Amino acid sequence: MVLNRFMYSRKLIALLLILLYCFTAYATATFTPSELLYSTIAYIVVLGYFTYYLSVRRSPREVIALTTFIVLVLIAGTVTGCIVIGMSRIGSLLYTLTISISSFTVLLSIGKLYKA
Repeated sequence: MVLNRFMYSRKLIALLLILLYCFTAYATATFTPSELLYSTIAYIVVLGYFTYYLSVRRSPREVIALTTFIVLVLIAGTVTGCIVIGMSRIGSLLYTLTISISSFTVLLSIGKLYKA
């Protein structure tokens, strides 16, 4: 019962969004193969939880709001990571561009799915 309440709390969602921001900024700033691997695993775990959370909660507004926050967190994390390294690595900039484009595509498709 307590674990179930914790799993669906907004505090956990906020904590996971902050962790996703940190993972994204760190992966963009360091941009080594091992850090990209660890960050990709962290993305899969965190985004998998968000997918599970959104499949349980059926409110279209909540789905669109959380997806918008995820996109903003990913973009803010990649921009922060690029600012830290001084925009000097082309791979990191392409990584940022790819994450931004894919995030906006997901946001647009979910918006059309729920007809927001």
